[in-house]
Amino acid sequence: MFCPRCGAPLTPGAAFCSRCGQAIAQAPAEARGPVAAPTTGVATGAAAATRAKKMAIGGGGAILGVLALLALLWKSGIFGVQADNTAPVLIKHEQAPPPALAKTAEVVKMPDDIHDWLKHLEKIEDEKKELLRKQIADLKVFEEMIGALGSGIGSVNPYDQTNDDQSSPNSGPADLTKGKFEDLRPQWEALLQEYQSVPPPEECKPIADSYETGLESVPDMIGEVNNVLNQVNSDPSSALKEMNEMQNKSYATVDKPFAEADEDVQAICDKYQTPKWFNIGDVGETMFSKGM
Repeated sequence: MFCPRCGAPLTPGAAFCSRCGQAIAQAPAEARGPVAAPTTGVATGAAAATRAKKMAIGGGGAILGVLALLALLWKSGIFGVQADNTAPVLIKHEQAPPPALAKTAEVVKMPDDIHDWLKHLEKIEDEKKELLRKQIADLKVFEEMIGALGSGIGSVNPYDQTNDDQSSPNSGPADLTKGKFEDLRPQWEALLQEYQSVPPPEECKPIADSYETGLESVPDMIGEVNNVLNQVNSDPSSALKEMNEMQNKSYATVDKPFAEADEDVQAICDKYQTPKWFNIGDVGETMFSKGM
């Protein structure tokens, strides 16, 4: 039962509404019959629960229907994006390529005149090494010959012109050696002339000057050896001392200019990015250590 005025639930058998005080008319018990559910007001607890359950089921079904419709529209591509049911592809992010390196300087070709003159220098250097090798071998043979002849060396001395048809009793190893060394000089002088026959380009003049100084020093060194040999008979001790001093200074007077020329050849090859294809060797140290 509910209050006809405020709709509040009534306690069975109550004469008045506990909320608004409305008097409640009581019908006879046998005439009452089953109480009909009110059409308005608040439902009973059981009825309210049933109604809420139906609404939840109905509302959930509506939501599921809307979601199904959206899924169908998505697959159809109506939103402008076609659904892709394939598995996602992982994209590998590679490192960006390094920045392009600046172009290296262009190769500078060695001028033809410089290359041709260096080829001439190489030819002279090869002849110089061959001449040095032959002369050292010749001096070794000469040394063995002197040791074998001993006291009879004067009779075979081709450099003694004091007695053309007879043996020279005053001739000795020193006289024979002086003549032998004199034979060495013309070959070096001829090599120097051949070298000077081809003038160098302007850029090669420092090389040419150093190399020429070295070549000119070789005949001079041979002449100094001859001067020392002139003292062997009269003052052997002084002659030996001077010969040792000559050996010590041979680098400064003969080999140093060749070494400087070799360094200059390397520098000009580096300038034109050309591999250095020959070397300039010494003379004085080699001749003293192996030939004299």
